Parts: sequence; structure tokens; C-alpha cells
Amino acid sequence: MHILAIEDDAAIRQLIQSALRRLGPTINCVPSAGGTFARFTCEHPDLIILDLMLWTREGLDFLRKLRAHPLGTHLPVLLLCDSGAYVAGLPRSAHQAVLNKPFTARELTESVARLLPNPVVDVLPPSARLARVS
Repeated sequence: MHILAIEDDAAIRQLIQSALRRLGPTINCVPSAGGTFARFTCEHPDLIILDLMLWTREGLDFLRKLRAHPLGTHLPVLLLCDSGAYVAGLPRSAHQAVLNKPFTARELTESVARLLPNPVVDVLPPSARLARVS
């Protein structure tokens, strides 16, 4: 199992790494979408976590390019957004789930578990349940 996370906020990248480690996948976190598309085609992740609000529309551009690629048409994507209204204009096929910021480690883990095939979800410790990133 492999997850590729594209998030420019270092605190959120750290939360993604620590929270999802319990699910058992390999997690690669990168700070920008620039150059990441080539990584996607080589690594073939099972899920992409994508911050839509990356600098200069990188997130939205990456999502459109991903969905136009044969390997990315049906790939599960968890979109991280500051507001659910931002994704309202996207076609429903452009994403499988949206998680609005701020979110807890538990909310992230549950969202990812719903998207991954056969995930193993551990009970999160209380400290992870309370962690919030804005």
C-alpha cells in the first residue's frame, strides 16, 4: 500500500505521516506538486492526498492533469481544502473525498480508511484524537 501526499504546510505533512503510519502504508509527503506528476507515474500510489490550495493553483492543476492520465482516472484522491465551497465547481468524478481544514488525526485516518482497499485501522491514542491542525 502506498500513499502520496502533496501538502505545503509542514505541520500538516507531519500529521499525515504520524496519523497514517498506523494504517500500514508507505507514505511519501512532498511540499509541492511541481515535479510530482512524474513521481506519480513511477510510484503508482494507491491513494493521493492533495492540498488543493497549494501555491499558484498547483493543486488544482495537478488534479486536472491526474484525472486526464489513464492511471489517474479512477485513483482515489483525498482533497484537503480550507473550504468545501472551493471544490463545489469541480466535477464529481474529479475527487473521491474532501476533508476540510482544520481536521484531526482521527478524521484524516477515517477518510483515508474509507478510500483505501482493505485498510487496517488501529484505534488512535487520545493524543492523536485531540491533535488539530489549522
